[in-house]
Amino acid sequence: MTRISTSEGEHFAHRENLTPELIHVISLFSLRRKEAVKKANITHVVSALRLPLEEDLFVNFRHHVVEVDDVDDENIMEHFPASNAFIQDGLDAGGGVLVHW
Repeated sequence: MTRISTSEGEHFAHRENLTPELIHVISLFSLRRKEAVKKANITHVVSALRLPLEEDLFVNFRHHVVEVDDVDDENIMEHFPASNAFIQDGLDAGGGVLVHW
């Protein structure tokens, strides 16, 4: 079973219970916390948004972009098979996955 860590208002760099097998659903800006990212063994990042991204943030990660807007009629489910496979690849490789929107 894969454990999922979420953060509402709490930055993951301040969490003490991070383990490599977690999927972290948190802010994009968490990638700037290099020590916390290293501790969490983040190897894969899923970006779910349709905005220009700072490519230098993702240079050390495998990166999957899901171009969606945060609107009621967005069909996000059509992206699940590819996103789920990407996340599973990260977990199977022994890495952690950061998901943000």
